[in-house]
Amino acid sequence: MNLQRSIKTCFKFCKKTIKIILGPAIGIFFCLSIVTTSYFGNYIMCILLPLIFVMEHKKFRNLIDQAIAFWLFVLMSLLQFLLRVKVRLSGDVIDATKCSIIIMNHRTRLDWLYIWNALYRMNPWLIVNLKIALKNELQYFPGVGFGMLASNYLFFKRKISEDGPMIDESIDYFTYLGKPFQILMFPEGTDKSDYTTMRSNQYAAKMGLKPLNYCLYPRTAGFVHLIKKMRENNCISHVYNMTIGYPNNIVQNELLLGLRGIVPKNVYFDVKKIDINEIPEGDENISNWITELWQEKDIQLENFYKPTLASRRAFDKNTIDNIWVKDSWKHFFVKFISFSIWSLLCPLWCYHLTFLWLVQLLFVYMLILKFFVWLFFGRIDHLIRWFWRREMYNKDKGNVYQKLKEED
Repeated sequence: MNLQRSIKTCFKFCKKTIKIILGPAIGIFFCLSIVTTSYFGNYIMCILLPLIFVMEHKKFRNLIDQAIAFWLFVLMSLLQFLLRVKVRLSGDVIDATKCSIIIMNHRTRLDWLYIWNALYRMNPWLIVNLKIALKNELQYFPGVGFGMLASNYLFFKRKISEDGPMIDESIDYFTYLGKPFQILMFPEGTDKSDYTTMRSNQYAAKMGLKPLNYCLYPRTAGFVHLIKKMRENNCISHVYNMTIGYPNNIVQNELLLGLRGIVPKNVYFDVKKIDINEIPEGDENISNWITELWQEKDIQLENFYKPTLASRRAFDKNTIDNIWVKDSWKHFFVKFISFSIWSLLCPLWCYHLTFLWLVQLLFVYMLILKFFVWLFFGRIDHLIRWFWRREMYNKDKGNVYQKLKEED
């Protein structure tokens, strides 16, 4: 009996030691893989960019969105195959054919990384259509930031005087494209930490609200403006209330992931579909509505974390809702093949970059193009939308000419 216990203790010690040694190596490899493949993605995107002169803008937008979605297979595969993060999704189906807003609590700085595997499992088109509202600083993330800007993510400065016009132009742009889109928004505006929890509780005391234990009170101005603009453009059918929970361990930031290779063992998502007609009109009414929704979300999370054993924590207990635990064989096959292609092409690109003059020339072209975009437009999404406005102007000009011709 003592021998058995000693062997078991020794095994646990060895396992822990290996994890301590390999963890940082795996975390660093993950970060290097993301940055390297994203720069290769930037390289390909810059090669494709001149097509904007000759292609119809809607077709060009589809090309870029699908190219970026193809890169997302790298992120999803590394999380699933290398870091062994398991994702579980339950609740209502998100309709990929209709425009909508997805609102989610922001427990950690890494929440948005895990959502891709969840949405892909539900419907692969969601990873093509999804646009994320993020804080402005994330656009400067090496490699990835350029891709997020090219995909027209919404970057918030947390000042409605500046964010309002950005939201308006983005929604007008998406509406013009005539394709369904989903916008993921974190109304809390930041992840939950000791400091942000204290600020949220201070706000609750000031407004006479009960403090939240598992969420932060949402900043409502951006959400109110977004939903009003989408209603104005008649391009919203539903709001999806998504909740994220970590049954085992909570990894708060990217430093723990990148430097120590620590990730959550399981990530659970729950989705509730809300018809747009159930959401009231008017700024104050919408603000009160989402505040009450967050109070309900806090109760949902309290019930989620109530069981002491992590294995008993779930959003879908005693439910007949849809539950997605694993990829279908088709989804798994596409993910595996896509990741294999990236795993082959990216090292070849890095290798040929050391001596092949054409690859080197195109790399210099990428750097010059990025500098040109920064100098004259500030950001790649501004350049893309400049071509969109030019196309709209030419169409309007052509319509006026045609109308005058018909009158003659």
